[in-house]
Amino acid sequence: MLRTVRTLTAVAAAVTALAAQAQTFSFTGSGAVVPTAPPSLTGDLPLTLTGTAYDLPGPLTWTLQSNFIFNILTGTGAGSFSFSDGVSSSLSGSLTTVAAAVAGGSGFELTYTVTGGTGTYAGLTGSGSSLVRLLNDLNSPPPYNYLESGLVSLVPEPSSAWLLLGGALGLAAWRRLQSESTSANRR
Repeated sequence: MLRTVRTLTAVAAAVTALAAQAQTFSFTGSGAVVPTAPPSLTGDLPLTLTGTAYDLPGPLTWTLQSNFIFNILTGTGAGSFSFSDGVSSSLSGSLTTVAAAVAGGSGFELTYTVTGGTGTYAGLTGSGSSLVRLLNDLNSPPPYNYLESGLVSLVPEPSSAWLLLGGALGLAAWRRLQSESTSANRR
């Protein structure tokens, strides 16, 4: 009975540690979108999105760097992103875009896929979405200033979760073997 309690305690501790790492947070930011080349004949327009005033959890201001291709004919795009606090934490991954009608101007819906992080976000993956509202008239010359607000949900990487759970189960099995060995020696 004691062995079962110890095993369940170890597994519960592993699950609690995983749950503590999961987090969901909202964020806001602003910056500029700049075309890096003219549109191609197929409508692909390379863009760089740079934000220097992002509010993510923590005391520091975050920056965003994103490079993506937006197709002006289909209204869709894809690329990569990196959020950084400039000290020790970052989030990076891929994003997709869809042109959207936004009150007060044009804009984009972004879907983030977080594939990794460092510092506070090491071992976490996840996804999120945001709405980017362009503040300039698109007929004016770039850069185009923007405001962004969104939500991101992060969870431990599956491999990290399995390693933690495997370690807890291994510890429980080792304790059981130790207990059985001690019991056998007492007989």
